[in-house]
Amino acid sequence: MAERDLIERLNFKGDDVLLDGEKIFSVPHRDSKSEINLLGVLQSGRMLYVGSGKCCYGPISILTNHSQEGQEPNFQLDSIRVPDFNVYDIIPTCVDWKKTGFANEGAILTTGYGCAGSGVRLISTCYPKTIEVVSGEEFHEMWNPKVQNYVMPYLNVNDQKGTISLDLFESGFRPKPGKSRNPKLPSILIDLGSEEWYETQNVWASKDLTSVLNQLGVDVEKTIEANKGYVRIRH
Repeated sequence: MAERDLIERLNFKGDDVLLDGEKIFSVPHRDSKSEINLLGVLQSGRMLYVGSGKCCYGPISILTNHSQEGQEPNFQLDSIRVPDFNVYDIIPTCVDWKKTGFANEGAILTTGYGCAGSGVRLISTCYPKTIEVVSGEEFHEMWNPKVQNYVMPYLNVNDQKGTISLDLFESGFRPKPGKSRNPKLPSILIDLGSEEWYETQNVWASKDLTSVLNQLGVDVEKTIEANKGYVRIRH
């Protein structure tokens, strides 16, 4: 099966990964506020990364496709990693395993934020080991939530420049068409009945991570090459 065909068949809703509209996997969670934020499809559909979290933090589920060529996809849970934030982006990453202390070259780079933490983490896909790339303090200095209410963090892989950066896009809540906010509701709370989430393409802040990743043991050149065959699915 071609990667593009699989991407068109994959989707998600709530905690469920869907293939042709049928549930093939549900993310384990601690409460009803967990939710999938993105799917990352790698290597012609052989690997699937599921990033989740809606309140405080959420797990990354790594699924492997065990089907043979020409067979229907058969994704099975390979491992789970739990960073200290809601996961909003994931990219496959190649590392020097001796320098990072990982079991092999397999790793992922992930970013997000929430009540429990924020920033960018480098995570081994084999060992339960995590390296901090961007701390929560650095993330909030970039964000400056006193000025910009919300941001959406994405990892930008630029093969032309040979760089990997953290980009924060402006986002937040706004009134739904024809609706107005409940004036009795405290400003700190979201009026779910009259407000909706939005994201813009305006970059609020950006940080080049290339040199830091090199120092930590990431093979940036191999990582950029691996991401040419990687697709992220978001709503």
